[in-house]
Amino acid sequence: MEKHPNEKDLHVKVVYASAAQPYNDPHVDPDTTVGTLKAAVLAFFGLTEGNRPDGSVATYTLFAGKTALENLSQMLSSIHPGEKKLDLKLGEQIIQGDNKTPATVSDIAFEDDLRAAEKTEDAKRWQLELGEQQEVFVTLVSAADPDNKYQARLAWRSYPLNAPSLKFRNPTTKSISEPTAWPNVRGFRPTNLDACVNWCEEGFIAHPEWRNDPKYRWRSEGNALLRVLRILQAEMDDYYQGRHK
Repeated sequence: MEKHPNEKDLHVKVVYASAAQPYNDPHVDPDTTVGTLKAAVLAFFGLTEGNRPDGSVATYTLFAGKTALENLSQMLSSIHPGEKKLDLKLGEQIIQGDNKTPATVSDIAFEDDLRAAEKTEDAKRWQLELGEQQEVFVTLVSAADPDNKYQARLAWRSYPLNAPSLKFRNPTTKSISEPTAWPNVRGFRPTNLDACVNWCEEGFIAHPEWRNDPKYRWRSEGNALLRVLRILQAEMDDYYQGRHK
């Protein structure tokens, strides 16, 4: 006896950071492919992949958590077998200029999480500036010293698999090699231009044993960029001791 469609259909929800409302369809055939769903999602959000009038190139990828669904022939039922609801994200990568390089899954995940971070309540305290690939500059202050601004640079080698490099930049000279650009905060070593903490790359270089320690290891799940920004802000608020001289 054939099952009623409602008993086997998947409820698929796709969030796109630039859209107020998600794609939401409670009656999707489990045998639908990722490619078919992607086409429907792009149509819903009014998006077109490929070359754009301004000369840039747009690339879109569906994500299940941090896993990119790159196999367009994959059936939706195989993503989370046995589950009736499928929550996905649509990541976007816009490549500008004539020297275009292919967008990586890591690039798309980074920019997607950056856009999500910009929409949080926390972001009202920050000025975020996108740098090169997987690089962001954040201007912030300590609650204890609101008139003294600092500009931190976070740069990932492969977002979000590894912790980011943490440096502080002089906004005027654009240098990341000046100890006086650093605040005095626990774990920070301005004279070494690094930080010995378990949420930046330099900390794991100084303490390689942290990589396999459950208490200190890097966690890549969720919005890793937002988590690091929140940790950085909390450290600035709670352990700030002035600018390094």
